[in-house]
Amino acid sequence: MYLYQGSYIQVGDIVSMKDADGDTYYAQIKGLLTDQYCEKSAVVTWLLPTQESPPPNEEFDPATYIIGM
Repeated sequence: MYLYQGSYIQVGDIVSMKDADGDTYYAQIKGLLTDQYCEKSAVVTWLLPTQESPPPNEEFDPATYIIGM
């Protein structure tokens, strides 16, 4: 479990990430790592929207996503 910007995250959590254009993507945390310099990283599995998924910038419905690479 890690503390990130005031929130605890752990393996199995669903997170959202925004790219430089402001588009939202969703992923599930599969692993948390700390390197020798105490830099923290996460290993994620991307969640891919289907045609039934609502616009990702508006809402997340986990039942409409499939597991990606």
